[in-house]
Amino acid sequence: MSSDSISTLEFPSAPLLLRHCPPQPPSYVLTATTDAAAPSGMSYVVTSVVECITKRENGMRQVFRVKLTSEAFQEPRHFICKTALGRQWYKSLAEEAMLYERKLKPLWGKVVPHYYGFFSGETYEGKTGIILLEDCGQLASDWLSRQPTYLRKSVLEAFIALHRAGVSFQQDSTLAAQVNVVIQYDPASAKYVPRLIDFSAVYPNHECLSEYGDIVVGAPEPEPSEVMCPSLYGIFLASALFTPTHIRLRCGKDLPWEYATDAETLKAHITFPDDMSESDVECDIAAALRERAQWDQEREECDDGPVRVSEETS
Repeated sequence: MSSDSISTLEFPSAPLLLRHCPPQPPSYVLTATTDAAAPSGMSYVVTSVVECITKRENGMRQVFRVKLTSEAFQEPRHFICKTALGRQWYKSLAEEAMLYERKLKPLWGKVVPHYYGFFSGETYEGKTGIILLEDCGQLASDWLSRQPTYLRKSVLEAFIALHRAGVSFQQDSTLAAQVNVVIQYDPASAKYVPRLIDFSAVYPNHECLSEYGDIVVGAPEPEPSEVMCPSLYGIFLASALFTPTHIRLRCGKDLPWEYATDAETLKAHITFPDDMSESDVECDIAAALRERAQWDQEREECDDGPVRVSEETS
């Protein structure tokens, strides 16, 4: 990599200083470790830190929303900077950067944020690394199931694309759908679009067996054997795009979904255990009807409703 093609990132020193220290320069200049990002040979200057989004390990790992200038564009823009201080966290961030530069590269700007490089240098806190990413918006302010249909479908398709790229999140699928997804309004489509973020805790060599076809909204909820990937199956369920096939009653029996409309219909299609008391039967019926009613109500409120997103920071 020639010196002419090396990108640099100038970052204010104050947000990176975790303790009292001798006077430091107002900013540090870090250099790109590879020319894998596009465009290369750029000089990026952080003019202000808008907010600290997350702070972990006593500040050794932080995520900032920043305003940044560059010769690549005229007006300052918002970007995301993921920072790591010290060799342990630097190594972890470098591994995430390598993931962006290899397996995630085909997904830049479509499924994951556009990646502008991994910048390395020395600060007062030691070995320091910063990943520079496109700012793709905010976290959702509600569960995935409470978002409009089109957004839920886009999120599920994004997770499918990630798995097909050979990467999956380590955490519970429902949690991943909440904390590893940001959403932003796209004027071109007049819709919100999702991006998957934070690949610090993933399975980087995921061999996904799923070959699930087109997503048909309202189709019967698929069985695990149809999806062929437990992690991805959790996202299928969390998306609430499919119609449940049954309700598991407290007595252990499965009630077909279409019969959970009223007590008489339910009783006509389920034989409760002989040793079950009448009051327990009534409680079981009430719970099943309540579950169906809550699902119907959520779909009515949310399928064509507004996107639920955290407030943006200016």
